Amino acid sequence: MASLPGLAPVGMIGRRPPESWRKLVHRSKASGDADIIVDPNAGDRGIVVVAGDSRRSGITHASPQGLARALASQIGGAAEAVWTVDGRPHRIGHTWRFPAPVGDVRGAAGAVPAAGVFAAVGGFGQDRTVVCIDDRPFMQAICMAAGAAIAATGLSEPTPVWERADAYVGACEELGLVFAESVSS
Repeated sequence: MASLPGLAPVGMIGRRPPESWRKLVHRSKASGDADIIVDPNAGDRGIVVVAGDSRRSGITHASPQGLARALASQIGGAAEAVWTVDGRPHRIGHTWRFPAPVGDVRGAAGAVPAAGVFAAVGGFGQDRTVVCIDDRPFMQAICMAAGAAIAATGLSEPTPVWERADAYVGACEELGLVFAESVSS
């Protein structure tokens, strides 16, 4: 997060931030404790990143799930969002093709279990696919930080990252994620 100029210190509500985040993320008890607040326990809205003391306006789903949905949103049409979660791989279902080291995973669109330390996200369209693979904790941190980078951009109500897909994916790229694109004709 330090590579984004002007990003204010971040507070995390509900639990202690991971050790690797503690230079810029501290534990908060209330939303007014920091300029930007992260709530990782926000239920069906995934990780919520809000401007401090904002009464819950901000960016929701600042996570690999949200990134996959943002990529699918950028592709448009009937694109499917797929993200891997740690777990025992399925043997049946649709095959989603990611580059090595993740490779092919099977299951329905959405969360697909995959073994290993790498996370994969992708938007899969009929003629275009955009994917990203990285270390799972690193990707999770980048997704959260990218949400923080765009959280204070004039949002009046909670907004999913895929509704700000260009800004969110751009912030993820600026923070270090690399995307691969495949186009078929």
